[in-house]
Amino acid sequence: MQPTRSELTALGFALAPFVVYFGDSSTQTVNGVVTSHCDYNYAGVVLGVVAIVLAVKAILKLPAEAPSQPRPLHLLTAAGIAALALYQIARGASLLA
Repeated sequence: MQPTRSELTALGFALAPFVVYFGDSSTQTVNGVVTSHCDYNYAGVVLGVVAIVLAVKAILKLPAEAPSQPRPLHLLTAAGIAALALYQIARGASLLA
């Protein structure tokens, strides 16, 4: 199976937040002990949403880009890209520790 150009583009956007950081961080310290830490990556959230949109578009363009290739593998690939994008959104919104 050859990945389509749309899938590769979506994967690029889903992987970009690993190296792109645009956000802010805050730490609250009480009596010398860190009680709260928030690290919000705006780029991670935005690029994650874009990657999900592109993964859905890749599924919709599939009949035109890869008519002879097995559809279930492409659907699984798009689902994996969407899962990675959801991880990037959660990580960028500081929902994961």
